[in-house]
Amino acid sequence: MRKTLLKSLSGLQQWESLAHLPEALLSVLQSISVWQDKVRHQRLNVMVLGRVGVGKSALLNALSARQDCPVSVLHGKTRDIQTVMWETSGSYQFCLQDSPGIDEVEGNVREQLALDAVQQADILLFVLDGDLTEKEYTVLEEVAGNHQPVFLLLNKIDRYSDEQCRELMASLQQKTTTLRHLKAIVACVSEGREQTCLETNRQGDQREFKRHQPPQVEAVEQALAPFLTQAEPLLWWNACHVMVAVEKQLLTHWRKSQQSRLSRQRRRHLWFRGVGVMLMAPVPGLGLCLAAWLDSVTVWKVARFYPLPVRWRCSLGLFVKLGFHSALLASTLLLTDHVYSRFTGWEGVLLGVSCVLLQGVTAAYGGFAVMDAVVAWREQGFLARAGGARNLLQRLKKRLEADSPLRSLKTGS
Repeated sequence: MRKTLLKSLSGLQQWESLAHLPEALLSVLQSISVWQDKVRHQRLNVMVLGRVGVGKSALLNALSARQDCPVSVLHGKTRDIQTVMWETSGSYQFCLQDSPGIDEVEGNVREQLALDAVQQADILLFVLDGDLTEKEYTVLEEVAGNHQPVFLLLNKIDRYSDEQCRELMASLQQKTTTLRHLKAIVACVSEGREQTCLETNRQGDQREFKRHQPPQVEAVEQALAPFLTQAEPLLWWNACHVMVAVEKQLLTHWRKSQQSRLSRQRRRHLWFRGVGVMLMAPVPGLGLCLAAWLDSVTVWKVARFYPLPVRWRCSLGLFVKLGFHSALLASTLLLTDHVYSRFTGWEGVLLGVSCVLLQGVTAAYGGFAVMDAVVAWREQGFLARAGGARNLLQRLKKRLEADSPLRSLKTGS
């Protein structure tokens, strides 16, 4: 499956060669190379997100057991995405990514940088040092609606009493019950500190000494462990969901770019089908054959509008629509011909005109529905193709074990 996924990612990059792609879509396609590199080199990104000064950098230092991320009493020390390798057992590499704060004063560019980097993350750690603010909840709600698992970390709990800590955890639990991909709320202490202690000997003499209190991130590691052990399917899961989003954006753009051609073809099909059947009214069989021929021409022309391979396995819905509207038109032609043949004189003339108009309207309506069915067939065929993201997601779900934590993630496809 890994080779198929890499091939599918490469296939999406080929859309870059198409002309008139908007800049936003081009940047999305260029980001596909990041996912190719991650799949090829078996690398996952664990990203830390949160306000300024909540201890994001200190948390990464504590998890990696190194001091690679600068920590300062001055808020806003992190101004770019910083990556630290996380040494774990197994063949997969884990990159801890530090990000700028989401509420920096005059730091909109850095905030957007952090939110853009979320799209390339596999696991999100959202850090806070108190109850959720309105800004924090807005960002958390946005990222928890994506495909990645999200963990909410209550940092600096050594500043609170046990009762205050329980109240905070209960408040966070209540406020985040509706968030889709929030996996756990974990309390931690990301930065160790010196504690002043008093020691009393047997004679009653007291001695003051300093003791270093290490970071407390064991609970974070335990919460992440089930997903880290499922590194390969988690990476594939996220890559497939990114592909689904990119494929939908590509089809939306291509539909808009071809809107004039599709509208012109729709008008032609409706007019030729409606007027042609009305002109063939004396011979219903010829009108039915003309409609079938026009439908075939429309299928061929619309298929050429899309630079996509034809997937005949996804054609059942198209054939059902074609068959239904052909049967509807045939029934209308036979019924109106039978009714018209039973009247003569002026009544017959008026009824004949009405029958012809009914045949034309039925044929035009069928043409409208057939045109929509052809467009849907081409696009659904692209999304459901053998190497497409939806197909890969279905294969991945079948391979997941019954107790896999990924089964709790809801697909966005």
